[in-house]
Amino acid sequence: MDLGPPAFARPATAPCQGSVLLPVRNAAATVGEALASVLAARDAVLDVLILDDASTDDTAARIRAALAAAAPHPHGIRLWTGQPHRGLDANAELTAAAATEFCIAQHGDDLSEPARFRRILDLFATTGADVVSTDLLLLEDGRLSPRDYEAADGFIPAGEIVARGWLPPMLGAALAWRRRVHADFPRLDTQYLFLGHDWIVPFRGALRGGFHHTRERLLRYRVHAGQWVHRLADGRSPGAATENKLFRHLAVLRAMAADCRHLLAGPAAGRGHAEEMLPRIAAQQAALLEFFIAHRESLLRDGRRPLWIDAGLFDQIQAEGYRDRFWDRGRWRRLSAWWRARRKQ
Repeated sequence: MDLGPPAFARPATAPCQGSVLLPVRNAAATVGEALASVLAARDAVLDVLILDDASTDDTAARIRAALAAAAPHPHGIRLWTGQPHRGLDANAELTAAAATEFCIAQHGDDLSEPARFRRILDLFATTGADVVSTDLLLLEDGRLSPRDYEAADGFIPAGEIVARGWLPPMLGAALAWRRRVHADFPRLDTQYLFLGHDWIVPFRGALRGGFHHTRERLLRYRVHAGQWVHRLADGRSPGAATENKLFRHLAVLRAMAADCRHLLAGPAAGRGHAEEMLPRIAAQQAALLEFFIAHRESLLRDGRRPLWIDAGLFDQIQAEGYRDRFWDRGRWRRLSAWWRARRKQ
C-alpha cells in the first residue's frame, strides 16, 4: 500500500545523501528525543521519512512539536499521519518512498549519535556492502547502561547467518541498507515473513554486496516489553523459548530459500551467492526440523503442553514479568557473554 502524499513536507537545503526511516507507533514519551537525535546530524544531509503508524496517543503532536522546536538544519522532512496501521510492513513502504539509495533505520524509542549517519554512509562507500550495522549501547531509565554487546569489525557471510541464525549485529534498529535490498527481492512484508525481517535484510545484503558490521557504538538502544520480539514469545518457560527460537529460524530459512530462488530466476550477474546457499539452507532446515520434533516430544513426555492464549492477555503477562526476566535475572548479560564467547571461537 503506497504511503501517498505526506501530511507535512520540508525540502532539504542541499541534495540528500541518505534516507532515515522513522516509523513510530504510540511513542509519545520518546519520539521527540529520537527525532532530535536525527536532526542534530550536521555532517550529512538527510532525507528524513517519519510515519506516525496509527498511534492512539499523542505521538503525532509530539513529532510536530519536535520539528517546530528543532534548531536550523539542512535535512529534508516528510511526515505521514492518519495512515492505516502498517506495523512490521512500515519499513517496506518507507524504503520505497526514500529519495536516496541508502536507507538508515531509526526507531522512535532509540537515539542516534550525531556521527552515526555520516559514518554509515562512509562505510557503504568504502566497503561496497549492501547492508551495514553498528554496535550500540543500551538505554536504561534514560541513561547509558554499561551492559552492552559488541561484535568484531568486518563482513559476516551469508553462510554464517544460515547456520547460526540471528546474531547481535543483525539487530533491526542498528541496520542500514541499499534500496535494492528491498527492490531486487520479493516484497519483505508480513505476508512473506511475519517476524524475522532483521535476519532477512542482512542475509540479502550478504548474498550480494555483503553485510558489514562495525564495532563503533553509534546507537543508544532502548529495550522494553512492547517490542515485537517480546510480545510474540513466552520468555517465562525455557521450553517455550527454545521452541519459539526454532520455529522462527525455520520460518526465516524458508524465506531465505525463496530469496535465493528469486535471484536464480533472474540475470546471472545478480545471483551472488544464491546457488551455493540453497543446499546449505536445505541442510539446516532438515537439522532444525529434526531437533524441533525431538524437543516437542521431550516436552510432551515431561507432561508439558503447548498453550495458545489471547494476544491481549499475553501482552499483559509479558509486561508484568518483563523487568524481572530481562534485568533482575541478567538475561541480557548472558546474551552478551555468549556472543563474545562465540566470536572468539
